[in-house]
Parts: sequence; C-alpha cells; structure tokens
Amino acid sequence: MVHELYPQYIGNASQVIPRKKAVMEKADAIIAISEFTRQDIIKVYPHMAGKIQVVHHGYWGLSNKAEFNPTLPARYILYVGERWHYKNFSIFVDGISTILQQDKSLNLICAGGGAYNTNELQHFEKLNIAAQCGQMNVTDDVLQQLYAQAILFAFPSLHEGFGLPLLEAFANQCPIICSNSSCLPEIAADAAIYFNPYEPEDIKGAIELILSNLSLQQELKQKGTERLSDFTMEACIQNTVRVYESVV
Repeated sequence: MVHELYPQYIGNASQVIPRKKAVMEKADAIIAISEFTRQDIIKVYPHMAGKIQVVHHGYWGLSNKAEFNPTLPARYILYVGERWHYKNFSIFVDGISTILQQDKSLNLICAGGGAYNTNELQHFEKLNIAAQCGQMNVTDDVLQQLYAQAILFAFPSLHEGFGLPLLEAFANQCPIICSNSSCLPEIAADAAIYFNPYEPEDIKGAIELILSNLSLQQELKQKGTERLSDFTMEACIQNTVRVYESVV
C-alpha cells in the first residue's frame, strides 16, 4: 500500500490508487503477503478486512550453490535493490560512513537499483567514502555470490510489504541487519539484528556489532537457515490454493 500511504513519493499514485481500489472492491478474496500488509490494507480500506488472507512468499531459490568470486572486494557490506525515498538509503549511508572512513579495507556494494545518481555521488564525496562505494547490475548468479561473500546484508527500508531479500540472505548464509519497522521483524524474527532506520548512530551500532563479533555472525547464519524453513514454496502454494478454495 505504498501508493496510498506514501503518495508524495510515487509519481503515478493518483492513477494507480483508483485502479487498485476498483479491483479490490470487485475481488472475492485478497491475498496479503504479510500480516503487516494486511494491516496496511485495513488501515486504508477497513471495510475490506473480512476478505483479506495472509500468504507469505515462498523461497524458490536463486540458482545453484554460489561459487567463490575472486573479483569481489575482500570485505564488503551488501545493499540490494532500489535506493529511492522510503528505501532510506541516504540515512543508511550516513550511518555507515564513519565505519568506512575508519576502515579503508571495508566496502559498500549496492546490487541493482541502477547506477548512482549525482546526489548519491556527491553524498559519498562529502563523506570521503566514494572510493569504497560500488554499484553492480547483477544476474541471479552474481547476486547469490554477493550474498554468500558479504560480511552482512543491510536492509534499512522504512516500508516493505514482505522483504524477499531477507530470504535470499538467509539462503546464502549472510548475516542481516535491518529496520525494526514495517514487516521486517515479522519475516526475519530472531534471525537479524534490528536498528531504528531514522537514526544513523543506531545503524552504525548494528553494523559494528556484527563486524566485531564472529560468534554472532555464525549465530545469525544458523538462525537464518532455520527461519528460511518457514517460507517454503510448497507452503506458499498450499496456502494460495486454500484461498482459491475458500472462494469457489
């Protein structure tokens, strides 16, 4: 429900909202991909509460087991996806900047989301971290390698409906730090370190906690593997079928 809740960030919100509302009104059932999303729908359209059912995504997998990629930096933090508005990338950069300034062997890699724009590049330059901030448009195979070799995956978004990258990180034994907001605690449970996404110092603290604690890294990898088992594709299919059956 980003269009409805954050229309100021979405250029076509005024066109999308009435179309979405029209099909939701006609629908006999609505599938929400998280309990958080269900509550978002109810927040905007309370009269639709009775026909919303939650079906979590299942993890299908990226490809075969990731192979070591020697072209990647030896030490890096991974960010995946778009970087605009509610994705909270700018505040995340503020949070990570001091760590990068103090450790020139550490890098930030952003996968996808397009090349850095002028404002982002200027932000990096101002913080003196431009040489450590790389961006890659990647295939599924390379994305899997990025997860597998990263020190940690950071997900600072202010608002997500599910957060599929969490499952990708779990599958590739990548420790996670993420926002303590929206659906992310629902999906990651105890398999992530959480931070206040509005506070750069809190983001910094979460990163430092993982960087300095190898046993915590191993603990998060193990918990991530266990948590991933709750999001099988088989369960997603079965629960989706149940929604169809409830309608027919």
